[in-house]
Amino acid sequence: MNWSRFFNQFSARRVDVYADFIDPFSYIGFHNLWKAARTPNVKLVWKGFEFNPDTPHEGSFLIAQPNSDVKNGMWASVRDFGRRSGIEMAEPEFVYNTSRAQALAHALPVSAETNEFLLAIFAAYFEEGKDIYQASVLKSALSRFPTLAPIAERYLSGQPDLNVLASNRRSAEERKFPGLPGFVHGGNNYFGALPASAWESVFTANKGIRRRYVQSDATNARDAEKGERAAEAARSD
Repeated sequence: MNWSRFFNQFSARRVDVYADFIDPFSYIGFHNLWKAARTPNVKLVWKGFEFNPDTPHEGSFLIAQPNSDVKNGMWASVRDFGRRSGIEMAEPEFVYNTSRAQALAHALPVSAETNEFLLAIFAAYFEEGKDIYQASVLKSALSRFPTLAPIAERYLSGQPDLNVLASNRRSAEERKFPGLPGFVHGGNNYFGALPASAWESVFTANKGIRRRYVQSDATNARDAEKGERAAEAARSD
């Protein structure tokens, strides 16, 4: 048995991400998670959905909802929060429908390149003020990722499939996140724009647990191999 391959598969980790491209805390939270996950073997699985599914395709002027974390006059603190993570955001005046971007995100493979493309969608809205429902805007963002463009082409030519977005919304509701963005790692819920250092601590703690299991499995494997050799020697005698 290839124990090295087994241990690599065993140590693979994932974080499920519940977020939307028009939420500043989703942008900050995903960006920080991305920074922390680049070095260890962590897969980021996008399970986003529209926070406001009734947003018209042409978009609408941004009006803070009663349950919104971003009240009128609070954008300066949100902007400063983003800057501490290395993100420069302009205060949006318009909110756009994200169904097409969300459906496209689900169509792409789980990969480091996809993670960077997801960040490019966030940046197109928060840093450039672009309408991320428009296929032309998404194609422009895709131009930096040539391996993703052919996969994405057929998802940009028609209406987005909303079934997967509805499924993700139900999943998030069942998870009962205290707030969003929401994340699932190792069966546990996490929420909010956690700093990269917090994710690094999570991954380090879980790595210690995996090392103990891997060490245990490796010891068992060595003991089994020794037993087989001893039995073979006994049979030879």
